[in-house]
Amino acid sequence: MPVEVRVPVLRAQSPTWGRVDWRLISEARFSGRTEGLEQLFVRTGPVAYLTPFMFVAAHVTYLTDALGGPAPIRMEQEIRGELEPNFFGRIGVFTLASRNRLEYRWRQTFERLRLRSQLRVNLAPPGWRVMPFVQGEGLFDLTDSRSDDPATAPSVPPTPGLGQLRGFAGAGLQLTSNVRLDVGLLLRSRQVAAATPGEVDHTLDQGLWMQLFMDVPTASR
Repeated sequence: MPVEVRVPVLRAQSPTWGRVDWRLISEARFSGRTEGLEQLFVRTGPVAYLTPFMFVAAHVTYLTDALGGPAPIRMEQEIRGELEPNFFGRIGVFTLASRNRLEYRWRQTFERLRLRSQLRVNLAPPGWRVMPFVQGEGLFDLTDSRSDDPATAPSVPPTPGLGQLRGFAGAGLQLTSNVRLDVGLLLRSRQVAAATPGEVDHTLDQGLWMQLFMDVPTASR
């Protein structure tokens, strides 16, 4: 479940040039494979609005990942640098958001460059506090450098191109003017190690997904 908080650094009358927020996101993922915590993320960095329909975020992200399972479990750490242009707007009763995140990923076992392209469409007539949405995301591996040591090389050999597809459907609940809770179902196709060494296969995952978004209001003067 991701929890996102945005703290105002520079404010404008509307989301446009001159507005800067500081973003902090924490996320925990649980699965039956590990019988508990699977991944834990902490992401932070500035968000700068360039136009009324675009902002750019820059993040540093730390995560820990549970490998193996159900036993034994091995925890592996990862550091990411991220550049994330976002486009957003309204067409009639629909709002749209397009996120395009370029990630540099470093682990002891590999280095990778990945592009994550996400599109979300909300049914959000003015005044609605419950907003159904659909969301899709493709994860594309661009380059890779990995360890050749069998003791540390990743079990899934990276291949340039589409590595994951994720689909979401659910509803956003506007709890207050600056707090929103998203609840939905996740369907994910991803690469896994195949029975033949050095080959890859695909598996399909399903799950419950929740996200809490909080925009800290500007203090009144």
